[in-house]
Amino acid sequence: MDRALKAARASGSLILSNRSLRDVPNEVYKISDALGEGEKWWEAVELQKLILAHNEIELLKEDLRNLTQLTVLNLSNNKLQDLPSAVGE
Repeated sequence: MDRALKAARASGSLILSNRSLRDVPNEVYKISDALGEGEKWWEAVELQKLILAHNEIELLKEDLRNLTQLTVLNLSNNKLQDLPSAVGE
C-alpha cells in the first residue's frame, strides 16, 4: 500500500482495484498529509483519479471531500448502498 500511495502522490492517480478491500484505507483520505521517506511536499501531485473497482467496499466516509482535486472516482463492482454527500460536489 505504501508504494501505491507514493506513486499516487507523484502521478495523481491511485488504483486499488481487485484488493478485496472492505473499506477505503484512512491513508487514502489523507494522502497529501503524510509524505513518505524521500518525498518532497512541493513535488506532490493532488489526487485526481481514484480507482477502487472490484472490491468489497460497503461505505465511503465523508472524508472523501478532502480530495478536492478528484475528477475520476471508479467504485464499480463494490457493495455500496449509498454515497456520501461529498460525491458530486
